[in-house]
Amino acid sequence: MEQNVALIVCGAGQSSRFGKKTKKIFHKVGGSALFIKAIEPFLSHDSVKQIILTIDAADQEKLEINHGAFCDFNGIKVVHGGKERCESVNNALQTLRDDINLVAIHDAARCCIKRKWIDEVFDTAAQTGAAMLAAPVTATLKKVEDGIITATVERDGMYEAQTPQVFRRDIIEKAYARLDGHEDKAAVSDDSILVENIGEKVHIVKTDYSNLKITVPGDIPIVEAVLKTFAPKKQAPLGAFEEAQW
Repeated sequence: MEQNVALIVCGAGQSSRFGKKTKKIFHKVGGSALFIKAIEPFLSHDSVKQIILTIDAADQEKLEINHGAFCDFNGIKVVHGGKERCESVNNALQTLRDDINLVAIHDAARCCIKRKWIDEVFDTAAQTGAAMLAAPVTATLKKVEDGIITATVERDGMYEAQTPQVFRRDIIEKAYARLDGHEDKAAVSDDSILVENIGEKVHIVKTDYSNLKITVPGDIPIVEAVLKTFAPKKQAPLGAFEEAQW
């Protein structure tokens, strides 16, 4: 199947845990706004035919003034989000182009994404209908109630959900068609939940913890350090002796 992917980038959250005057998606990371860093790895991908950014309606003017040129140059469609993340995604789904057959949903706060992961999750979703990036849990997990450990959770087979999460268009549209009947929209923390609820199997593409999501300001220097490891290594200039060998 030819991959015509729409990338939905979720940036409509209130950044309540970020604790800064500037909303998280506009905070500078590696010299650019975070949402731009999250989008950049997808810009050169031949399969990505449409990019949709969800934002809080209150941020429209700020986006236009500071980042309008970036959005216009790259053909990014801006959609206003809802109260909850899933409502924002649902709004974006209403704007899909007719030729789109795969939908990739990605966090605007997650910018440490490798091209090989993008390729693998696109290919897996095209073959199976639903796929997502996920990293195996390596830490010891404790269940806690009222500040007291009540159980140690077995970590075998446990994975941390990441994005992008990619779905065949008919599957994600069917899943979201049932959103109005979902009583607790705040509990829909990712899109795979809705897809699982309609009986579809979601496959994983294994990653690692470098695919970080920025949640608090302390995450920024960690992410910037990771991004530096992704940068192509610069070839050091030849010394006089080495030049002489040529």
